[in-house]
Amino acid sequence: MAPFVTKLVVAATLCGGLVVPFLGIYRDREWDEAHLFLKHRPSTRFVYSSPIGEGDRAPKPEEREDEEAYRDFVEVHRGYRRSIFLPFSSP
Repeated sequence: MAPFVTKLVVAATLCGGLVVPFLGIYRDREWDEAHLFLKHRPSTRFVYSSPIGEGDRAPKPEEREDEEAYRDFVEVHRGYRRSIFLPFSSP
């Protein structure tokens, strides 16, 4: 491979590795629509959804981690404001 192509591949890999941890997809509580959003900090989690939805019940112990991550990334730190709707992602 030419040195330019090698450098280009390395640069693209590094940029992808730095950008992907800051991107995520969340599913809206009410309408269950998917949105691509920019996270406020990097995280290995990519998909965020609320297991209780619009319900008033407390999350079960196995649902607590998912609910807390959804609240932190989407609601508390307003990830919904840095998002775009993904129209092709109907459930």
